[in-house]
Amino acid sequence: VRTQVIDPDGDTVQVYLITGPNNGGAAAIQMTREGLTNWYTANIPYEAMASSGIQMQVTATDSNGQTSFVPSSTIFKYPASSN
Repeated sequence: VRTQVIDPDGDTVQVYLITGPNNGGAAAIQMTREGLTNWYTANIPYEAMASSGIQMQVTATDSNGQTSFVPSSTIFKYPASSN
């Protein structure tokens, strides 16, 4: 998974991928920054995949403790959220 995270104030951020099978359980995996860019990557572990699908959400917390989630309201569940 690859995502772009831009902090409007230029603060440093910690970025995590929250993922797991749709039928329950989730883990937060720290995403790695690509050099000095605003892009972050993480590999989805095999254990997160199930016949019921997979859930994913990205969270970013800046150095002041402000946290954002994408998607912000509910976790993305594949394939149900894909339409």
